[in-house]
Amino acid sequence: MELGAGGRTIARGHESGSLNIPPPREQERKLEQEKLSGVVKSVHRRLRKKYREVGDFDKIWREHCEDEETLCEYAVAMKNLADNHWAKTCEGEGRIEWCCSVCREYFQNGGKRKALEKDEKRAVLATKTTPALSIHESSKFEGHLTNLSFTNPEIITE
Repeated sequence: MELGAGGRTIARGHESGSLNIPPPREQERKLEQEKLSGVVKSVHRRLRKKYREVGDFDKIWREHCEDEETLCEYAVAMKNLADNHWAKTCEGEGRIEWCCSVCREYFQNGGKRKALEKDEKRAVLATKTTPALSIHESSKFEGHLTNLSFTNPEIITE
């Protein structure tokens, strides 16, 4: 160790500000993960936005399932995340357990409300107008999903 500016000790060969910077390969991996998760999140955000605008869940889902380009992009991103990122970062927790915990957080622990609030803030910033969606508004979307139970991850298979 050497004495750095202001009397602080620093590791030899490192400058005081560079100790927290991840290696370039790790930075690239993190950027790729952010890009891939951005693809997935944008698809989810578009579906929620279309539902708010149109209100017909079945129509929106049918159109989504017919959009082969988006489905392909989504599938490639999800597979890459699953194969190259989640397995390495979810120590002690497999993909299935991770999915269960994310679903529990979203549907049972306020995650949905947080996502809607975030979408609403984005919409307000984008349009600079008052929000058009009430966060407490019930939806047909909820009706399709409220009967799901994520308390037993053994029943979910790959």
